[in-house]
Amino acid sequence: MALHKELQDHGCPLRASSVCKFITGEVSRCIACEYRDFNDEERMAFVGDYYVREGLMEEYPIRVMEDEHVCALCKGATPNSATGVAYAKIANQAMDVKRDLAGTGGRINGGEIEVKAPACEHCLENLAKCEKTSKRTLVIFSVLTVLVSFAVSTLMNLQGGLTGLAILGASAALGFGGYMITNRSLQNRINSETVTDVMDLPALKGFKEKKWYVRGTSRFKPTLHAEPPMFIYDERDPVAVQQAEQARRKRREEEKKTPNKA
Repeated sequence: MALHKELQDHGCPLRASSVCKFITGEVSRCIACEYRDFNDEERMAFVGDYYVREGLMEEYPIRVMEDEHVCALCKGATPNSATGVAYAKIANQAMDVKRDLAGTGGRINGGEIEVKAPACEHCLENLAKCEKTSKRTLVIFSVLTVLVSFAVSTLMNLQGGLTGLAILGASAALGFGGYMITNRSLQNRINSETVTDVMDLPALKGFKEKKWYVRGTSRFKPTLHAEPPMFIYDERDPVAVQQAEQARRKRREEEKKTPNKA
């Protein structure tokens, strides 16, 4: 069954979650619900209080480190001093969209909360490098796969036909294998220095057992990010992708207007 038309057309980010007043029958129209007026910070604070009441976490905001001047991501014996912040968003299944309303496709609701971890410059660089290099490597190997298969089929005069398809398939398999090996090697090197998965932070020990997770994850991407939460989104949600791109453009425009400090 598709998401109810009222929620689809007028619902806020909390729609169809465990606290949605339309779902609980407290309001008959979304316009009558005060949750619509929440900004992102107010929404996360409201959701965080819900998780605390339900016993799914001890406090919100989550305190990642007792000393916020020490990097929480360094894996060395002596962590560096924190010079910035790494960001993540986590969600709990207790706030997931109801399946009988959303059908089989996943939907983003307001169940995500923010996690901030103090981080040193080196760890922030590693997080950014892990994300950018993974995408760049995939593009490079994809292009090489097409070029190699075209060159081989041309030299062997086997363009088209089943043999040409076999060559393309073999090239694609080799290209994907090369991507996997290169990407895994990079991730292993970075993971030896920096915590890249938010669930690996000591402060979040036991969260997985309480059904906490990160939306839209893959083993090729870190779940901790060097950019603020407005840029963290599930790539499967076209609305979230568009909002993130708009936020990026707005920040670039603001940075251009702001004079550089001497």
